[in-house]
Amino acid sequence: MGLFQKMISSVSSLTRIVHEPLCNALGSEYRLLSVELHGHDIHGIVLVPGRALRYVLNSITNEFRYQAFLSLIKISDITVPSRQSVQ
Repeated sequence: MGLFQKMISSVSSLTRIVHEPLCNALGSEYRLLSVELHGHDIHGIVLVPGRALRYVLNSITNEFRYQAFLSLIKISDITVPSRQSVQ
């Protein structure tokens, strides 16, 4: 097996490992953007409706943590002051 095939299979393995914790914590509407192995931790970025999240799964303790680093809003949700009120 070549190096590229090993890399692809390891990414697939990591993706399978994080699938269940992601579904349990975030629901099935998540979109996985990245998955990386850092020692015993699996790190990555995932999109859920309205937010982008960083996540960490400890492969030994199975502890799963995530934190939003970007929130998305609709332009219609933004209130812009009128020019008259700025004066």
